[in-house]
Amino acid sequence: MPIPALDARGLLPGGVHIGTLRDIEQRFLFNQYRSDLYYQVKNFLDGELRDKAFGLQLVLGGSFFSDKEHPADIEATVYLPSPMVIAHGPLMALNNGHENSRIKNSFRADFYVSLMVAGCMNLGQFFQYVGPKTAHDKGLHEKDARGVIEVEAWELG
Repeated sequence: MPIPALDARGLLPGGVHIGTLRDIEQRFLFNQYRSDLYYQVKNFLDGELRDKAFGLQLVLGGSFFSDKEHPADIEATVYLPSPMVIAHGPLMALNNGHENSRIKNSFRADFYVSLMVAGCMNLGQFFQYVGPKTAHDKGLHEKDARGVIEVEAWELG
């Protein structure tokens, strides 16, 4: 099923939508700024994340998936089941404040690992909140829902 159109608020409708990187490119690269941002994030996915998170679920979110002309970044998380944490040491090394800042500054990806462990925050769910900036800009409540994209076959480029 294709990624749905933006709703009347200019946001991706609430929920998790399945799409490929190609689907994202066709739907959301509607100006040069957004294209540049997307390809910076894609460089992170291809150059640093693919080998460390191959086979894991990738979810993207944030104001990039809206009508906003100049979003600051793209939110990204991979889901890591608890039995796989030890086997994914290089991926876990990306999940600290220093690396998050480096990735955000270099690639404009706001990236985190979502540990599938009791008591850990599910960032894919967190990304589905509109948040304070978008709520303020659009006259919404910050806990209103917006959609995220689970990227299908992202490891293939």
